[in-house]
Parts: sequence; structure tokens; C-alpha cells
Amino acid sequence: MFNFLRKWYVETLDQEQQKVRVALYTNLSRELGSKMEIEKAKKLATQVVNYLTGADFLNQNNVSPELIGDAIKLGLHKLDEDNDLRQLIVELNKSIVDFHQFLYGRKYSIDSENQNVKDILSLYIEKYPGDFKIEKFKNLVNIYCGRFL
Repeated sequence: MFNFLRKWYVETLDQEQQKVRVALYTNLSRELGSKMEIEKAKKLATQVVNYLTGADFLNQNNVSPELIGDAIKLGLHKLDEDNDLRQLIVELNKSIVDFHQFLYGRKYSIDSENQNVKDILSLYIEKYPGDFKIEKFKNLVNIYCGRFL
């Protein structure tokens, strides 16, 4: 029974996180594509999504420091201007922490997370306190993704 629940939890989190990444990338690449060359827009959108969704984007070989800086600035700007996105991204980053706590138990520490997860949570978690709840996360995903997909 525990293995079934564990598998369901992991698969559900992965599916919901992937939906967020796709919707966010779709929205950003459309918006940026109207303002700059399409290939640059796609690269920037990819890095913003990576930053906001907890990917370790600082250690990528083919990404310039300028692009990383632009992605962080744009990502934080998007969070500041869109409350729904901000709440969703906070919950998504909580889900990353929750998932690692689920896997590793008491020996897990948030200090193990990559810097962008820690940065986003330190900036915004006070606005959205409480433990991670998968059903709440799924509802937020459906609301946000419904806007763009």
C-alpha cells in the first residue's frame, strides 16, 4: 500500500509540475516573441521557467551569465505582477521541498535545495504560509494552466 501511495504521489507531483512548466513557457514565449527575436525569446522563456520551477539552471554550460541575470529579473518581475502565478510558484517550490522531505525524511534539510528554490521561498513564503497540500496545488495548477493552454 505504501509503495502504491508513494508512486501515486511522485507521479502526480511530476505531472502537475510539468503542466506548470508548459503553461509558463507557452505564456512567456508568446509574450516575449512579440518583443524580441523568437530564438532569444525562447531561450529567455526557458531560463525563466527553469528559475521559477526549481531547475538547477546556474550550472548549464551553454547559458550566458547575462541570460541568467535577465531570467532572474524577468522571473521576479512576473511574480511581483501576477498574484496567481506567485502563489502557484511558491506552492510548486514547496512541493519540491515536500517531495525531498518525503523521500529523505528527517535527514533532509532545505539547505540541500538549489539556490533558486531557497530564494523564491525566502521572498514569498510569508504571503502563502502553511504546509504543502497536493490538492491545493492541483487546483492552482488547473486555474493557471486554464489561462494559457
